Amino acid sequence: MNLSETAFEKIIWACAFILFIILLLNVFTGLEIRFATWVLSVTLLSAFLFLYMLDNQLVYKLKLSFFLFVLWICAMSFVKGIMAVFAWQTQTILYQNIYLKNRIIEFQMMNPGAGSYRRRTVEKTIIVPGINWITEINGDSIDLKQWKKFNIDINELGLKYV
Repeated sequence: MNLSETAFEKIIWACAFILFIILLLNVFTGLEIRFATWVLSVTLLSAFLFLYMLDNQLVYKLKLSFFLFVLWICAMSFVKGIMAVFAWQTQTILYQNIYLKNRIIEFQMMNPGAGSYRRRTVEKTIIVPGINWITEINGDSIDLKQWKKFNIDINELGLKYV
């Protein structure tokens, strides 16, 4: 193995580690990846990277078990992405931060079935389009010195108001 193969393998390991951390954050924290295609592409890319590294027979079992663990995390992330489409939906953008334009406060609703709706107010930090950090907040404790009122109706649930 020459130096270029070793450097290439280190780059692959670094990319795989970064993807793995992103997927863990998506599953276990307030990170929200809205586009299922993005999650699927990360899943396929990480699967390709780990399959590429399975060429050494001495560490085959270790790499295979780690690959299966990462594949499980990817599957959970994909399921979370699919469930997010059917879960909380933005109804109204209430406020936008005066200083950081990528931070907004939204009113969201979820239809768990049988005509009932759950409601929540969240602060959403848009990292890149389709990838957000969501924190549930109390709508009564908003510091109006930092937020500009927007009241933009989004209506992702498609409710018809009478």
